[in-house]
Parts: sequence; C-alpha cells; structure tokens
Amino acid sequence: MKRYLLILTALVSLIACEPRIELDESQWENKAEITNMFIYRMQVDEVELSDGTKTKGVKKVTVSTKYEVDSDAATVTITLPADVDRSALSCYIYHTGESITPLENAPVPGELSDWSSNSYKFRVNTVGAEYKDWTINIIE
Repeated sequence: MKRYLLILTALVSLIACEPRIELDESQWENKAEITNMFIYRMQVDEVELSDGTKTKGVKKVTVSTKYEVDSDAATVTITLPADVDRSALSCYIYHTGESITPLENAPVPGELSDWSSNSYKFRVNTVGAEYKDWTINIIE
C-alpha cells in the first residue's frame, strides 16, 4: 500500500510541475468592431417554484427595437420606443475587441444607469493596444 501511495505522490508532483500554458490572445486579432447591441430594463415578477411557493424573480426585458451598425463611421444607431423610462436601463454590447470602455460619462455596460442622453461614446480596445472609438446614438 505504501508503494502505491509513493507512486501516486510522485505522479501528482510531476503533473503539478508542468509548465503553465498562457492564454493565446492572438485569437482576438486587432479588430475593434461593435457587431450588435441591445438595451434592456430589469423587471420584477412573481414566480411559482416547483414546491408551490411563490417568490419574486428578476428578468431582463429588451426595450430596444432595432439597431444599425455603421463600421466605417464607427456609429451604432439604436431605436427605443418613446414611452420607455430611460432612468434605469442597461445594455449589452457585442464586440470583436478584448474589452470595451465607456467614455465621457457613458453608462457602464451591464450596470443599470440613466440613458436619458441621445448619444454616448465607447472605446473598443484590442489586444495589440489599438482601439476604436464608437458613438452610440439613441433615436425614438
């Protein structure tokens, strides 16, 4: 039994000493494009669980009805219905870069924020330290 334990310990030690594999960031290329975007609000609903008890649940409800991406002009035009309360909305921005950064007090994607303005700026960053600044225009 001691022999098997010794062999197992040796194997684990050998495996643990393997060199680390770094993330291949070249998959991101040097593209900084926005491909899709939608704006949503959070809605609280009462839901019934499998045991019959009721509880409150929260879901994302998309409020934007249409979007148009113009890569050459680096703009996204997104349509919201006129009756949407813009005081607590958020967005998903799909992009080909490594990350996206809000500029000039633009709302942070994924966080509920005030979207009362009709224009926001975001920067899509690439792995190669390049970037492209985008303007998001909201129309009704």
